[in-house]
Amino acid sequence: MLRLPLLLLALWLAWVAFRLLTRAPRAGGPQQRPFPWPRPPWEGHQNSRRHPEQLSPQEILGVRPGATLAEVNAAYHRLLRQHTPDKLRRMVPELRELAERRLQEIHRSYEVLKRQVRR
Repeated sequence: MLRLPLLLLALWLAWVAFRLLTRAPRAGGPQQRPFPWPRPPWEGHQNSRRHPEQLSPQEILGVRPGATLAEVNAAYHRLLRQHTPDKLRRMVPELRELAERRLQEIHRSYEVLKRQVRR
């Protein structure tokens, strides 16, 4: 009586494992990160080849030029959650300092874009 559901469950698990192991790679090539986790504060900017002073406020917040106030607010709050000081209090002091600097850049960029959008 209990054997049939267990057999069906075992077959389903085997099928899922087979599908996962034989899945073709994505067209875009291998991903750098296994999951779309936010970038840790110590990894720097998304465009790490340029110095932070050379980045525009749109690049720092990750919005397109001409973004609406709602898009700017959403990007700002998303980055604020990633770089919140509460998450950084257990970090090594050097990394904490870098993350706090990044948070200040995010805030400055938000203020600049907020003023530009409201005009």
